[in-house]
Amino acid sequence: MSEPLFGEFPASTKEQWLEKANAELKGKDINQLAAFDEPETIQIFPYLTAEDLSAIPLPNLPALFLKKEGNDWEYRELNTQKTAQYIVEAKGAHIAAELADALYCGNEYLVQMTDAGMTVDEACRNMEFRFNCSPLYFPEIAKLRAARILWAMVIEKYAPKDPSTNKMFIHAYTSFKTLTTTDIHANIIRATTQAMAAVIGGCDGLTVLPFDLKVKEPDEFSQRIARNISLILKHEANLHRVVDPSAGSFYIETLTHLLAKEAWERFVIN
Repeated sequence: MSEPLFGEFPASTKEQWLEKANAELKGKDINQLAAFDEPETIQIFPYLTAEDLSAIPLPNLPALFLKKEGNDWEYRELNTQKTAQYIVEAKGAHIAAELADALYCGNEYLVQMTDAGMTVDEACRNMEFRFNCSPLYFPEIAKLRAARILWAMVIEKYAPKDPSTNKMFIHAYTSFKTLTTTDIHANIIRATTQAMAAVIGGCDGLTVLPFDLKVKEPDEFSQRIARNISLILKHEANLHRVVDPSAGSFYIETLTHLLAKEAWERFVIN
């Protein structure tokens, strides 16, 4: 196929798109309807273009999404130093602060392990980052992608010998905080979207919490449903066949760069 997809349609500017969208909304401001703020940091709009992305420069780092087998993920028992960012999120930290805290904790572990005689390559192979996934679908995808970029920037300063050392091992969890006790079966949908965001964002390990965890000890049925969510994402949605499913989306790429920029500034300042 030589012609690009939708190539027969004339190109439109961002201003033309906004004019058409506002007309369809009968005068209502699209920014008021669909935009939301990442507290204290950035304003995220529902429309982002190539111009938006080009306005946010970030170093082009190699091997950010390096994986041995594509986007295939599984839980592996590791003897690791774990940095648990899901605790930070559960206490109300917004995404940029969560990322900055992950960098700070990870860097502190690196300092301690290298001071103890380990090489940076050995230390990184024994580190696992745990992130909680909130209901913010697209920002959560961008969060995990930004985390990889930022960690690669940190590791670059340690001059590792192995180029794959800058790969961040991420274990993602669905959110306990968002589980409802009034309609527990709604938690299945919430866990599915959160798990999907984690996989698209590039997690290496995934834990889906049972839908009844907040009201009782999970039984065999709820545990099976939790397992099946990840199996469906893998064997029916086939998300493991693509290394970076969201790559090329101006919206997600821009969110990734915005969050990475804000989190890096917080990390450097602190």
